[in-house]
Amino acid sequence: MSTTTNSGVEFVTPLPKTELNEATAAMFHELIAAASQIPGHANNNTEEEVQRACEEFNVRLIQALTENPVLARVVGSSDSLLFIMAYVLWVAALKISPPLHIIAGHDCHYQLMCWIAETHPWVLDHTTTAVANRRPPVFDFLGQYTAANSNCSASTVRRFFQAYPKGLAQKNSPRYHGYTALASILGGATECNADLFRWMAEQHPRGMTYKTMGYSVLGLVCAGLQEFSHYGNDSVEIIQYLIQTCPKLVSQKSLHQGNLPIHALVKKCNRLEVQNAVILLLKAFPESYNMPSELNGKAPSEYPFIEQIMPLIAKEMELTGSISLLKDLSMNFYKAISDVSSSNNNNNNNNPLLHKVANVLDSWCKDCVTIIEVDQLQGLPAQILAVQYRYDFVGSDVESSSDEEEQAIF
Repeated sequence: MSTTTNSGVEFVTPLPKTELNEATAAMFHELIAAASQIPGHANNNTEEEVQRACEEFNVRLIQALTENPVLARVVGSSDSLLFIMAYVLWVAALKISPPLHIIAGHDCHYQLMCWIAETHPWVLDHTTTAVANRRPPVFDFLGQYTAANSNCSASTVRRFFQAYPKGLAQKNSPRYHGYTALASILGGATECNADLFRWMAEQHPRGMTYKTMGYSVLGLVCAGLQEFSHYGNDSVEIIQYLIQTCPKLVSQKSLHQGNLPIHALVKKCNRLEVQNAVILLLKAFPESYNMPSELNGKAPSEYPFIEQIMPLIAKEMELTGSISLLKDLSMNFYKAISDVSSSNNNNNNNNPLLHKVANVLDSWCKDCVTIIEVDQLQGLPAQILAVQYRYDFVGSDVESSSDEEEQAIF
């Protein structure tokens, strides 16, 4: 059966294998089996052997289609199902990884992991003897998400962990302080989606404070941002989220090099995204400005961009602090009057003068806040941005360093 479109293109309607009679189905299976037996170069066959096998199969295929043309329209098992069957049957002979790990790390069939998690989650529990010394297949799957030119989407990863939340607490190494899933999606060739990171962090908050091989998750995302030029706003959003959710991470040093997260970024301040991340880190931990790296002995203050941006950041923080103080002053004065009034059983003893003073104080505080916001604070963002543009895409801020220093970020 065939159909013809308006453009004259003819499409043949596929015929499911289940609709074949017994004899035709047997012929279809014989052809599939014969095709799978064609040798390849990977099995050390010569080109002549491969060509001869292909010619023999071609003769057999033409004969079968001549006798039964309907075979050309038959569709059998999907590629994915054939893939599973092949590895389940041949894994012992080939002495390769367990089938589940092969599926999880395959650049196409990783998509089956969602189906496995939704229908057979016990397979992923990683308790069998055969895979006891291997990392959980979750990490082979996440390797597809972080790989270069990855086709694995954030929605696929989220769907998997929705079906198998236990995987968020697994580690990639049973013998060391290995990576958790949250850490594994950071620093890869493909930038982590900020929404996915937030969702995973909310499902497993402990993953944000767990030190992975001596590095915090904040350190890992900073390392990725400095290493890959295509990293951008998603990484900055993750850094901002971590600062807001786990502020202690900004002052947490790495175990091996003893460096702060900001030390991973100071050499790449010629990129706007890195600059934004550095500003966030300086605001969250101003003391880091003068804290030297234990790798090269240089403090962030010794890098031109940071040296010029820090006075503006300090001024902005001082002004916003003053605004907060003025607002608290007015609010606390009103609260004090309210507490005095409520503790006094005799309302006649309430002093109306206090309320007038409170109103005057509130008015004065609001005037001060307006003056600060309009006259001093309003122009700072433009000044900060001007410094950023001055260093954006102009080359590295620092002198050239050795390869060892570039690799040992922390």
